[in-house]
Amino acid sequence: MAPKFDGLMALGFIFLLFACKSSPRQQENFPLPRIHAFDSFYTSFHSDSAYQMRHILFPLEGLPEAMDTARYGAVYYWDKETWRLHRPFDPADTTFVRQFQIIDSTLIREVIAHLMSGYRLERRYSFTGKDWQLIYYAPLRQPVRIEVEIPDR
Repeated sequence: MAPKFDGLMALGFIFLLFACKSSPRQQENFPLPRIHAFDSFYTSFHSDSAYQMRHILFPLEGLPEAMDTARYGAVYYWDKETWRLHRPFDPADTTFVRQFQIIDSTLIREVIAHLMSGYRLERRYSFTGKDWQLIYYAPLRQPVRIEVEIPDR
């Protein structure tokens, strides 16, 4: 009788271990910053196409689409004519996580990362003293890691 009981206990322990494991749904998604009413701006930006277009500083600095094979100079700019409207982030989508970094009271950096691939997009917003503007956009792409070796002196 004891070996059967030990097997059930082990099976129960394994089940409990997996049941307690944190799920992707529990990933931290940073709440919208409230500084200078950024949260209201962000909601309007993603729900009203005319509002979005008025709050982008075109030509918009950033990076091109990852699939774009054309060669560009040191800086890439998005233009108004080819801009695709951005939709709201869905916090229920457990394959992505969103983070905000408040650089200072007038600059916010947003990163949305795909948890499985490591791909991410980045947007930067600036407060002009009156309203927020999107000032930088890098679409979903694999991040580039640059290592700099500093020689001993």
